[in-house]
Amino acid sequence: MSLLTLAPPRDNIKNGKIWNEKGDQVKDRLAKLYSKDMFHHIIWIVMLPLMVLGCISAYLFFHNESRSMESALEAYGNSFSSDTENMLSSIRSYYLTFTSRDEFKWLKEQKEPPYTSYQQLRSVQNQLEGDYHIANYIEEYDFINVEQGWILNNYGLFPMEEASNRDELEAFLKEQEENFLYVGWDSRPPKEESKTGENRLRESNYADLSGEHFVIKGGTYGSALRYILLIKLNPAAFETFMEPFADSGYKVEVLSYSGQRFIGNTEAVSGYLERHPDQTGLWGRFKGADNRKYLGYSLTDTGSGYRYYIAYDLSNTWGVSLQFVAAALIVGVLTIVSLYLIRLILKRYEGTMDRLEETVGQQKLHMQELFLDRIVSGEADEPYVEEQLRLLELSSAKKYRMSVFEPKLLQGEGDQEEMPLPKPEELCAHFRGFLTELSFVPIIFKKRLVIITSGPDEYQLDLVTAQMYKNMEDEAMSQWGIRLSVGISRMFTRLLDCSVAYQECREALSIQTKNRDSVKSQPGLVLFEDYAQRGHSRNAAYDLVVENELKTTISHGTPKEAANFMDTVIRRLENKEIMGRERDLYIMRIMVAVMGVPESLGLSLNDIFPDNRANLLQRALRIYDYEQLRRFMNESVLKPVMEAMVKNRHTEDSELYKTIIGLIRQNDGNITLNECAAEMNYHPTYLWKVLKKEKNTTFTDLVNQVRIERAHQLLLTTELSVAEIAQKLHYTSVQNFIRFFSKMENTTPARYRREHRK
Repeated sequence: MSLLTLAPPRDNIKNGKIWNEKGDQVKDRLAKLYSKDMFHHIIWIVMLPLMVLGCISAYLFFHNESRSMESALEAYGNSFSSDTENMLSSIRSYYLTFTSRDEFKWLKEQKEPPYTSYQQLRSVQNQLEGDYHIANYIEEYDFINVEQGWILNNYGLFPMEEASNRDELEAFLKEQEENFLYVGWDSRPPKEESKTGENRLRESNYADLSGEHFVIKGGTYGSALRYILLIKLNPAAFETFMEPFADSGYKVEVLSYSGQRFIGNTEAVSGYLERHPDQTGLWGRFKGADNRKYLGYSLTDTGSGYRYYIAYDLSNTWGVSLQFVAAALIVGVLTIVSLYLIRLILKRYEGTMDRLEETVGQQKLHMQELFLDRIVSGEADEPYVEEQLRLLELSSAKKYRMSVFEPKLLQGEGDQEEMPLPKPEELCAHFRGFLTELSFVPIIFKKRLVIITSGPDEYQLDLVTAQMYKNMEDEAMSQWGIRLSVGISRMFTRLLDCSVAYQECREALSIQTKNRDSVKSQPGLVLFEDYAQRGHSRNAAYDLVVENELKTTISHGTPKEAANFMDTVIRRLENKEIMGRERDLYIMRIMVAVMGVPESLGLSLNDIFPDNRANLLQRALRIYDYEQLRRFMNESVLKPVMEAMVKNRHTEDSELYKTIIGLIRQNDGNITLNECAAEMNYHPTYLWKVLKKEKNTTFTDLVNQVRIERAHQLLLTTELSVAEIAQKLHYTSVQNFIRFFSKMENTTPARYRREHRK
């Protein structure tokens, strides 16, 4: 059967309309088939791009996150190893210094266990336990006098022959005699034999050789071993270095030079390292012992010989990545459900094509709303505007004005005080049907009614705007019995300037509100340009003092201090009520001041802002909400600068410390912190922070250290009298010098010279 046979007969006409039951049934059937087929195509059109987009988004997120994690992993690994290596270096320096003191010389010269020399023995033990800086990192010490055959440790003093682990001790001593290194690290597996009883208490006559030790041996090369000093490290204290990394999801392992685990929090990484012991640098992705994917980094070239391994569990990143796919699936399912509901609703009504046309019209209206919303918020660029004007079939004009409306009750109308004001959405919906000749539809932006008028020249534009306001004012009075407050921007020629125009409208409305606080004036129309011409921006003078303080804070302060001061600068800008071009100039000078600090130090702004430096200022000038401006200035401008400044400071600190020491020695300690800072062209507070961070000391302590070193040199290498040395070190009197020397060395200069010249 052909489609021609389905045509209705020409003589079957009733009331001027074709009436054929069979033809209607065929049309209904074809319409259903067409609707069903279109619906299935729509489902595929919706689902397929969503799933592809979800998968691509998941992959790109995981890939970019992995690349970011590689840099972060290397930084975390270097930071953790640096903290641990610094502590190991401090322990090494402390005990090497201790072995040159008189107390240690006394201890190693005792031929018998010094049971009766309590005071001297207690002094030695206090020093063996370490100072306040390293004491927590020392678990135990053992001084073994091999030559005289006795042992001193935290738990007591006893002859070597009474040691409960004598065989193990003798084997250890024999091994050390064959090792020609007199200073080094020793790593042995942990043992539990040192504890007895129900509560596993420590035996006093036990020399603990297990775990990690710093070893100092005594005796000349080729001769018998005289003594050994064993300093056992406390792994629990060192694990505090890795707590911040473990809390962030990182797995940390530290192995000694022999491969023995020192500290660590997971078996996953250590299991992999057992199979691949030579991993160095950034490993890339690997499979741990727990069958999970990790990203690993190691640092093996260290001064102590310890090897540092840090890994990050990539399953966390995969979990977030899969959320993109799940989100796309959920959106697709919700879209299909919505389409099914729409289809069911449409089946209940006739005129499917009319409904479709109406839907297309609504969609076009919605797209125009989105377009206008975006240009008013300042998120659009020139290509986007041109493309949307073409797609929405909107014509551009040479001149534009923006008007922002707020409904207001009439002052003094008692009966109207109880009347509710219409909502902005209600006003917008009503005036869309009322104002049919506008080029752009009215929209709601931040709960305000916004209308853009256009014209070929300024005269026609003003005529259109005035007529629109009069019609809307009359309609508002007729419909709701209210007046409209209207703020009107200056004329502009580009739709990209809508964000500036909106701010001008808001400022015009705020002017009207402030003026109405003191007099009973009615709502009405306020032109921004009238207000601007009166020179209201009298508070717009740029504050150079604040700019200099901001530069100083960036140069010498912490990132938190700089962020707090930036908040203060933005608040001052808000309180000044600066607007228009003066506000743009104010923001521009703030950004120039911030970027000028690292540039003055030789840092490249292209490195600090590799991607978006060109449009930072343009983005800042489009932000009219001061809270958003504050966040933007802190996150997008100040934060990258402070990160670069902090990094630059780290590289300069060591050189600064050397320069400070050189100046102090050059002046024999006769220099103040302010004089030193002026000589080096730095702020005194910054030099103080460098000394505290580099050496954990103060400038005064550093001067005292240089002075006492110089005093030692003069006392031992010259025949100058104590009075002449005091004068040479710039002391006002010899008594002051003697008091200083006695406080530092617990002896007088003359006695020190006699004792050390023997």
